[in-house]
Amino acid sequence: MKHGKTRQRRVEILESAAAAFRRRGYHGASMGEIARALRMTKGSLYYYFENKEEILFFCHDYSLDILLETLARIEKTGGTPAAKLRALVESFVHHILDDLRGTAMTLDFQALSPPLLRRVIAKRDRFDRGIRRLLQEGMD
Repeated sequence: MKHGKTRQRRVEILESAAAAFRRRGYHGASMGEIARALRMTKGSLYYYFENKEEILFFCHDYSLDILLETLARIEKTGGTPAAKLRALVESFVHHILDDLRGTAMTLDFQALSPPLLRRVIAKRDRFDRGIRRLLQEGMD
């Protein structure tokens, strides 16, 4: 994963791409449209991402990384299982609505190639298991 300014620029591209995907669908949005929205050339866009699929993967991967980091932080805190679950749900909703403007996590991850799809599903499953741990802790 690229770091620093490059990572920040990739996140800016993610936000623009997610908006384009929301407007036109994954298959309808073009790399040119994403680049124009960012006032950059397609060539510059290809510096950060090889293709549109890599952008879609990054949308999911980035979002899931944030959710997994949030889950880990919350699991380490004290408090009741209900308080932990509430904190996780609030963080999740904040991330989806404020950070991602409601798009990246709802994008069509089925459009990914099988190797990238497996990586997204594996991370999604890790998050799901964390939620289940919190629920089980509360039930116990």
